[in-house]
Amino acid sequence: VYVPVTHIDQLIDINKWLNEGKIVVKPDVADKVAVLGPFETFDIMFIGLNQKIYDETTKKPVDFQPFKDIRVRQAFAYAFDYKTYIREVVKNFAIQPNGPIPKGMFGYDPSIPVYEYNLTKAKELLLAAGKDLGFSPDNPKTLTIYYNSGNLAREKGSLLLASAINSLHAGLIIQVVPLDWPAFLAKLRAKALPIFFLGWAPDYIDPDDYVVPFCHGEKGTFPIRIGFNDPELNKLIDEQARTLDPQKRKEILRQITLKVNEQYVYIWLTQPTAYHVQRTWVKGWFYNPAFPGNYFATLSKG
Repeated sequence: VYVPVTHIDQLIDINKWLNEGKIVVKPDVADKVAVLGPFETFDIMFIGLNQKIYDETTKKPVDFQPFKDIRVRQAFAYAFDYKTYIREVVKNFAIQPNGPIPKGMFGYDPSIPVYEYNLTKAKELLLAAGKDLGFSPDNPKTLTIYYNSGNLAREKGSLLLASAINSLHAGLIIQVVPLDWPAFLAKLRAKALPIFFLGWAPDYIDPDDYVVPFCHGEKGTFPIRIGFNDPELNKLIDEQARTLDPQKRKEILRQITLKVNEQYVYIWLTQPTAYHVQRTWVKGWFYNPAFPGNYFATLSKG
């Protein structure tokens, strides 16, 4: 049975169990365990900005489409406090990614800059965009950020972004709503999530498994659900898949990352860092960023 950590207190009283001896804390445990890491995961946490929001009931696009304007998307990217989120929420167990390709994977380019936090620029962009889109401090519009309930990091990240946008008083009011996972996925497939907090983990270790799902407007997992389709970008993605020369392919992947970043399609939040804790006598463990569990076939007691 899966129980979100937010509801664990409904099942057990940790303090009571400690007093009754059901939970025992041993002070000498440190010399009996090995902490391995840090390891770079190939996971990317991001916020999606829907450029063509649909009504889940009528299955038609809604009237208010703020993210079709690049200024609004850019403002949201400026409004997220990346350093605070990494420090306070994920406790420095992550780095800030600079695009869809994770650090450590072929095609990652460290020279590509990350998005920066700048509330002044965010407000300027929203006030300018609002004149064309029909929202202003005197005539505000409401948008909702959705995340899957029970995920504390996503909850806090959503609240962090909402608080920043709301503090600008630039004509957008952001509310945060949790959804159970089935309801979240249903809304995502219906293209009815205006703003959503989500993550991507690898199916196979190649940048193709990132640039296609994130960036290809006809084949991608997310672009078709957020109304994003750039034919030129699609051609580059198809080209990188056919290119055998590693250097040429790297250059194409760089162009893809720059092109999607210039359009502020997503807010790239974190690439988590992993550690592995085990008893010192466990042998044969190795880190595999494409395999989330333990590969027991190689483990032994030594």
